[in-house]
Amino acid sequence: TDFLTAAGDQLYALDREGHDEQMYTMVGGWTHRPLTAERVPDDAMEAYFDAVARDARAAQEFFHGKAERLEYYLVDRRTDDYLGDRGESLGRALEAATTRLRDDGVTGRASAEITADLVRLLGRQEHDFLVEHDRERVLPHAAAILNSYRDDVFYALSRTDYGGAGETAARLGQPELGTGDWGVDFAAGDLRGLLGQLDHDQEAYRSVVAAQLSASELFLDDKLAAARQDPLRRDQLLQSYARSHGLVLQELFQTHLNTQVAMGRLEDFENANDVRRGGAISGSILGILPAIPHPAFQIGGLVLNTAHQLVMPGFWEDVTRPGDTATDRVTAESMREIDAWYSGTLSTMIVNMQDGGGFAGTPADAGGWQESHGIPADARFTDGQGRVLDPASMSEPHQAAFRRWLSDPENDGVRL
Repeated sequence: TDFLTAAGDQLYALDREGHDEQMYTMVGGWTHRPLTAERVPDDAMEAYFDAVARDARAAQEFFHGKAERLEYYLVDRRTDDYLGDRGESLGRALEAATTRLRDDGVTGRASAEITADLVRLLGRQEHDFLVEHDRERVLPHAAAILNSYRDDVFYALSRTDYGGAGETAARLGQPELGTGDWGVDFAAGDLRGLLGQLDHDQEAYRSVVAAQLSASELFLDDKLAAARQDPLRRDQLLQSYARSHGLVLQELFQTHLNTQVAMGRLEDFENANDVRRGGAISGSILGILPAIPHPAFQIGGLVLNTAHQLVMPGFWEDVTRPGDTATDRVTAESMREIDAWYSGTLSTMIVNMQDGGGFAGTPADAGGWQESHGIPADARFTDGQGRVLDPASMSEPHQAAFRRWLSDPENDGVRL
């Protein structure tokens, strides 16, 4: 660590001097190709970042409190667009500096402060900046960094309708979950800017959506614990959670679509009341969705007093549904898959509420509902603790009763 720290300071000084004085560059060029089948970098900093990616403390020492270095290597410095690694080693070094040492001490604070500097910097660039500057391999690592701070990302995006952090900065503890490690209070604008860049890498963006669904479950667990402590606030707490969940996914989907429009990939997006708009939207969103939940969870006609806006962007309800032409049938299939994901995600949320005791003492509780509706013992879809069975283990009678509970036409079932 000490050697890498000292070497990094010297290399940066040398690199920066050559750049500023326009006298030389650390990005070389091979007169003759190396006599090896291995790729040999001709950029000394690429080799250095590859080394510190294996030593998180050295990576922190290089970047912490030195935002100018982030700006230099991510924005200002030229890269070798022939033999270079397009930001791969730099991305791995940044990931090491920000994600491996997460705690409530000095190293955890350094991780959070580097992350804040990074998100402020990248969030204020154009959506295609990294891609257009030969640094697209930074994108998967930037996604991994956001996913390491998934709780803080969820917290920030869930407050976009009534304000949030004015500036991205490190913060000790997560105020809603009550955790104590260093995290980041993200400004929503910085997050949107970085998400727009990540949208140039479909796998990276999909990983962020999956991470936010995971974070959502943590916030639900927190609300359920609070509801058990204060049952009179249960409805308020669960409605607050559902609203937060919907806002986060709306932000993710809307940012994705805005970026795709800016990239020229959604020419039909502005065709209001046109079936082609539905095809463009659904086809694009399908590319960033995690796996569709188990078929047992894909229920139509859920009896909820909060509609699609919980999960899907508001414009989804306005999309023109397809007709019977061949093109329309393709669009219909993609829209059906979106609706399946929507209903499965919402059903999963409801199951998590049931398992966490969110419906205890109400007509919506699965145990009481099954009793009052005469569900036979061999069709009951909950175990002895009142938790919903794993859908993969449900028999057909289990699934039939489960679907009936979710979509009770008498509105005696699930209520959010």
